[in-house]
Amino acid sequence: MKKIYNQNKELITKIKHVIYELRRQNHSRGMQLLRFMHVIMTEFLTQVLEHKDYFNEEYVTLDEIYIMELLESITKSQKQNDYHLLADLLELQLLPFLISLQTVIQSKEDVLMLSNHYEQNLLLLEQYDNKLYQLIKDDTSISKRYLPEPTTNGSVTIKVVNEADSFYLTSNNDPQDTARLFADAYYTPRASQYILYGIELLNHANAFIEQKDVFCVEVYESDLDMIKLAVMYGSLHHLSTNRIKIIYDPDLTKLASRTQIPDSDRVLAIHQPSIRTVKKKEIREKFENLFIVDSSIRNQNDWMISNFFSNIKNCDHYVDELFDQFCDKDVYLIAAGPSLDKNIELLREKPQNSIIFAVGTVHKKLENMGIKADYTIITDAKKTLIGQIRGVKKEDFSLILLSTACKELAMVHKGAKYLVCQSGFPEAEKYAKEHNYNLYGTGGSVTTTALDICLRLKAKRVILLGADMAHTDSQTHATGTLGRRNADMEGLIPIQSVDGGIVYTTRVLNMYKEWIEKRIAKEADAKVIDATEGGAFIKGTRICTLKEIIELSSVKDLN
Repeated sequence: MKKIYNQNKELITKIKHVIYELRRQNHSRGMQLLRFMHVIMTEFLTQVLEHKDYFNEEYVTLDEIYIMELLESITKSQKQNDYHLLADLLELQLLPFLISLQTVIQSKEDVLMLSNHYEQNLLLLEQYDNKLYQLIKDDTSISKRYLPEPTTNGSVTIKVVNEADSFYLTSNNDPQDTARLFADAYYTPRASQYILYGIELLNHANAFIEQKDVFCVEVYESDLDMIKLAVMYGSLHHLSTNRIKIIYDPDLTKLASRTQIPDSDRVLAIHQPSIRTVKKKEIREKFENLFIVDSSIRNQNDWMISNFFSNIKNCDHYVDELFDQFCDKDVYLIAAGPSLDKNIELLREKPQNSIIFAVGTVHKKLENMGIKADYTIITDAKKTLIGQIRGVKKEDFSLILLSTACKELAMVHKGAKYLVCQSGFPEAEKYAKEHNYNLYGTGGSVTTTALDICLRLKAKRVILLGADMAHTDSQTHATGTLGRRNADMEGLIPIQSVDGGIVYTTRVLNMYKEWIEKRIAKEADAKVIDATEGGAFIKGTRICTLKEIIELSSVKDLN
């Protein structure tokens, strides 16, 4: 029964792959996979029918007439090239039948034993990764926090049980199918190197190789118990072809070293549930931050590419041209934090030979108050960002756009449009190099991007307003801005406030704050003044009130 159970599991996975290819109209690939499965299916059904009494003991699971009619329908749809019907038959009739067989076996057998490949995988490990083999060969004990459970398709998933909560590392339905979606999300033809954090049961690594034909996947894992579980319940056969390398990295220094230098030929794929198993809080939080940034970029990647090619056509200037306007001048960088309401009125009194540089969120607020922004910057790729300038009274203001920002902005804006190419986006890096433009850091947000522009254009001083980097007074944004709402305080992080007290922030805002701190530290002569008068304390800034800055000629005059 072990052979039937495991063969059926593979069939279910392969059939889902066929359905996937047929649905996306890759008919030749789908039919190729189906032809390959034909021999396996015939052999499998022969074995199953030999155990007809086993499967029909409690109720009729195996109906030979039904099976023959189904196979005839599948064959007929193949001959007629009716790919929609073929996919439907596979999805709605054949798959449920195969899953029903798994259900019967699961009700009668210790299926975890049926799914255990420890001895077989240990031999592979001994032959192809002896160092790792030596680590685990004499110790099969596994932490009680990891509980193997059978899945619908006959695979195994791992439930992680902590004191406060529990969660699953893979799908309870079909781990291989979700692993294929994972590979889809990270795969790019530009890259040849794939580095994966989180071994789980090797489903995701195998999906890169089997679904995307990636040459080699390096799998990093910090928990030896998870590697043991992968040896027990995973498939290690790609070790024999050197297409999978498993790296035990308890403190994740090897992974950090491997990914330290950015490389467009390399993809770092992060299995998010595996982050939650990292024992050291500091390392876990860094990983969580990295995943937030990475997932944001990946989820917007198609928009970003489309926006980029549109924006390079519709922006008539590049931000480097503003060097003379920013150099040796005070720049008031206006963000949309809730503390902006405390001192925004004072901007009317700023010295004439200074610049107001506003994020898009506050542009309308400034305009409604009669305060003119010299430059407004928008960086987000989402189409909804058009709302930040739609309906403005004066349409000829200067707009600075990140190369991947919402393309409709450059299409409709009537004033000057300055393009900004960012580091880390291959198309922008290539375009900037071809045109001898400077690249700018984004830090993940509009405020951090604006700060980098100010520093690279050699502003005399950058004066931050509304840069709370926290939910001051339980608010998300200043009044009169599109993002204003009461903050959900659950799960927020307590950090030091500008007045020495405590203020609460999100993980994302804290990441932006830390980026600003590192960026300031890199600039030896940077003068960044935090005049937000609320929010988080930002290391490297000089804290002053806006009134003091406007009244006094320089910060060095302050006591």
